[in-house]
Amino acid sequence: SWPFDADGPELLERRIRTGLWAFLPAGAWPVSDRAKSFVSSALAAQPERRPSAAAALNHGLCQPGTLDKQALRPLLRGADVVRSLRQLGVWCSIRLEIASAIGSHLSA
Repeated sequence: SWPFDADGPELLERRIRTGLWAFLPAGAWPVSDRAKSFVSSALAAQPERRPSAAAALNHGLCQPGTLDKQALRPLLRGADVVRSLRQLGVWCSIRLEIASAIGSHLSA
């Protein structure tokens, strides 16, 4: 289940503000301990325990080239899907233009 499960928006906000959330069950969260640590520190209930924006951006999780290649695979796959859909869109446009040109030629 999502760490912020709640029966309504008010309860959800209260849980986030008070820090009453967790990555449970642990096996349901296929992210690294480093990622969990980063999220947990950024969502600390006490503002003084949260990293500054600069510190958060300097965290290893936010630095280019520091992510595990396995972790990047879904992102790369997503980019492949987007690229393929764009190519498909271009191909569909070309087919429509060809069909329109043939239709114009045949009706002339």
